[in-house]
Order: sequence, then structure tokens, then C-alpha cells
Amino acid sequence: MILIFLQAFRKYNEGSVVELLDPLMQEAVKTDVAVKMFDLAFNCAAPVRSDRPDMKTVGEQLWAIRADYLKSSSTTARRE
Repeated sequence: MILIFLQAFRKYNEGSVVELLDPLMQEAVKTDVAVKMFDLAFNCAAPVRSDRPDMKTVGEQLWAIRADYLKSSSTTARRE
């Protein structure tokens, strides 16, 4: 489990977030959304408890990511 986490963290730091996604989802997920989700996930998995966000902050960040995604999706849909 730790090895998988370290490999994922390495890919994230290299900027290869798309490689962490299921291949069937890679085209459906926007890279910027995936980066934000992995950023939050790695913050939640910080080794020191005081470095992890509290649940209120996590909820707020998830709602913000969702709002950004919906905003960008509606903008993209209008352009097409």
C-alpha cells in the first residue's frame, strides 16, 4: 500500500497526473480537475496529523473543485 502511494506521489510531482487515472477515464476527466483532486488527496494523507486539513476544509475544497468543474464544463459547452 505504501509503495503504491509513493509511486502515485512521484507521478503527481512529475506532473503525470493523467497516468494515475483509469485508462478508460483519462479522456473524460479534465487534467486540472484531476490535479486538484490529487492535491487534496495527498494533503489528506500527510504523515503528520497537524498537516492534514480538517473535514470542514476538505468539504469546502471539494465543493470548490466541483464548482470550478461545472463552470468550466458550461463554458466549454457554450463554445461548441
